[in-house]
Amino acid sequence: PRILHTDADSFFASCEIALDPGLKGRPVYVGGGRNGDGIVIASNDVAKKYGLKTGMACFEARRLCPGGVLCRPHYNEYRRLSLEMFRLLRRFTPMLVPISIDEGFMDMDQMDRVFACCDLVQLAARIKQKVRDEIGLPVTMGIACSKLCAKLVTDVSKPDGLREIPPDHEAGFLA
Repeated sequence: PRILHTDADSFFASCEIALDPGLKGRPVYVGGGRNGDGIVIASNDVAKKYGLKTGMACFEARRLCPGGVLCRPHYNEYRRLSLEMFRLLRRFTPMLVPISIDEGFMDMDQMDRVFACCDLVQLAARIKQKVRDEIGLPVTMGIACSKLCAKLVTDVSKPDGLREIPPDHEAGFLA
């Protein structure tokens, strides 16, 4: 089997940028609590370069990244964008298993033939671009023969990456 794992990058922060494209390229983090004194629940890659991390106090995030944009969570919008992303992914295979609000596994056996692509990496690149173009979210993808390996490939390919581990190279990759 060929499994494609898809994981949206910095999902809540990416959703805020999709909702307000004027935030693109800026350090964005989500959180704040009731009075702006809570914790960071997500940050984009620009903010991470300043040292922002999930679970960090917002006052510390402001100190490390004074030009950063703190966005209060918009959970209903995050759910809506998640549903749109999974609806788009289902166009490519009915065998989609969401495992969280922003990631899932797709059974890609034979899909390269169905979509007349040369290979699964090209098909995954096409899917990845459609998610970005139609929904505004960056995603990272990993392709492997098992869910575990596909997830690990995705993890090492972040951010915004795409990588396949061929069946005969999985043991070496896992080692």
